[in-house]
Amino acid sequence: MRNSKRLVVVGGGISGTAAAFTAVKTARAHGSDLEVVLLEREPEIGGKAESLREGSWLFETGPIGYLDSEPVVDELAKDAGLEDELLRASGAQSRRFVFSRGRVREVKAHPIGFLTSGLVSFGGLLRAAREPWVPGKTNDSDESVWSFAARRLGTEFADRLIHPMALGIFAGDA
Repeated sequence: MRNSKRLVVVGGGISGTAAAFTAVKTARAHGSDLEVVLLEREPEIGGKAESLREGSWLFETGPIGYLDSEPVVDELAKDAGLEDELLRASGAQSRRFVFSRGRVREVKAHPIGFLTSGLVSFGGLLRAAREPWVPGKTNDSDESVWSFAARRLGTEFADRLIHPMALGIFAGDA
């Protein structure tokens, strides 16, 4: 009789299910017996990622994408037999724009492109360059995304970049 081990994973969201899946895969690759128990308080696993049907409509909730700079998620999708289900973003999605001071401006990823974009004034860029020397927060009070950005990078960065990004990504007030 082989010695079987048990692994208990708490939480059936994307991280918990991925951990359980990977543990089973790794154990099998090493010829080990592993019993995985996945504990989830909700009636369905998946965490925030969920598919809901209402009439003929299908609603996908939770994460809508991931950064694929690390191949681990692609490997997980392949191992789960979902490789053909992945929808790749086209190059157009990598371009970002902000409406600032009466016109649409592209947020360039390249440092030189960003510096010359006109999104932030020269003074605002100088203020942001001081960020490494900005002291940390001295109290335990909650801080909004905007307040954090204004403290670290300056109000111009917070107003012209961070707030529009929070608004565009999360439809929320930074």
